Amino acid sequence: MLAPYLQEGKVLQVMTLDRNLEEVLSKNIKHTEHGSYLALDPKLVEEIVQTVAKEVEQLVALNTQPVIMTSPNLRRHLRKLIEPSLPTVFVVSHAEIVDDINLQASGKVSLKNE
Repeated sequence: MLAPYLQEGKVLQVMTLDRNLEEVLSKNIKHTEHGSYLALDPKLVEEIVQTVAKEVEQLVALNTQPVIMTSPNLRRHLRKLIEPSLPTVFVVSHAEIVDDINLQASGKVSLKNE
């Protein structure tokens, strides 16, 4: 699953989410009998997507595949949030990273007011 994103030496360049942004997202996951979903203000969604897009632009300019690493409980929700605007961004959770992969931070996504 990660093979297309690995660089030489099994290096995976990942963007991470600022801790405050992860907390905001986690607190807005709503659970129902039909499953869970992320309930965010549309303006916040737009800000998150635009911030991710700026980070992605920088990575693409460096010829690096955009990958965001987040917590397992946020992975699916973050993917659904950014997929309509940024379909090529791969979202992976910490739990999916095997021991022999070398992580390298390539950026951090944070909101302006943080």
